[in-house]
Amino acid sequence: MDWDKIWEQIQEEVIAFIIGGIVTYIIYFLAKQTKPNRIGEKIVLRLPTLYWYLAIILLFALPIILLADSYSLFKQNGKFILPNQMMFYIIIPLMFVALFLIFYCKNHEIILGKDSIVSYGLTRKRKEIQWKSISKVQFQQGSFRVYELKKHIEITSYLAGFAIFLEHLKKYVSTDLSEEAFRKYEKFLKNS
Repeated sequence: MDWDKIWEQIQEEVIAFIIGGIVTYIIYFLAKQTKPNRIGEKIVLRLPTLYWYLAIILLFALPIILLADSYSLFKQNGKFILPNQMMFYIIIPLMFVALFLIFYCKNHEIILGKDSIVSYGLTRKRKEIQWKSISKVQFQQGSFRVYELKKHIEITSYLAGFAIFLEHLKKYVSTDLSEEAFRKYEKFLKNS
């Protein structure tokens, strides 16, 4: 057993883990600093644009990684060989995730007004619920859901300006409808 090689591999993995943690924290911090857009008296909640940039970088970096792996195999063997299947199993789904994130960042938005809350989904389908007609409020899996008779709007906690949505919810919706949802949200914050 070659302990020097094992020790080098452990050091590389620890360094990669530390760098990954630092980058993840920086992304989280920058995303939390994003302010929502204001259009007159309306407030537009969206994913932070940082996620869009990261998805673009990921979309272009992944094929480059595949090409670099192919090139390194070419240098070793002297002939062109496709990267191993594991690379494809990881990179191709990540490319689809990046594409989804790009469209989600561009299309999905929640607009808060005095009278209503409007949601545009991934396909730009519009849903509108009047604050006074909200019949139920729930909090599940990091998202608030506000219900009207047959439709609902989901507001996820990672949208820029989520705190403003909470203020609007407290202001325009009666406490008896939202009390349980806020209790679950507080519990969610403590656990995360």
